[in-house]
Amino acid sequence: IYYLGEKSPRSWEEISQAIAAALGVRPMTVPVPSALLASAAWAWEGIARLAGVPPLLNRDKACEMQQRYWVCDPSKASHELGFTTSVPLHVGAQRVAEWYQSHGWL
Repeated sequence: IYYLGEKSPRSWEEISQAIAAALGVRPMTVPVPSALLASAAWAWEGIARLAGVPPLLNRDKACEMQQRYWVCDPSKASHELGFTTSVPLHVGAQRVAEWYQSHGWL
């Protein structure tokens, strides 16, 4: 498995600020208690099952969302594949935002 990314770690705050800047909005953080998130995921799974559609939120995703840190080491891709990032976070976020907008997803 190869993880592709920058060598330096990024915080969720940095990532959300880059995305918000690309969209021209201010990021808003809303703390959600773990019990409420788990309950919402459980309910969403049930509703989606009844509707016959995939859930947008499930218990596995709720568990992932509660993790404070995610760490992926790109050194294997760098050593074995010669991969290095060439697009800074803010530029990549801008490109993705433009693509989403041009395809009517935003």
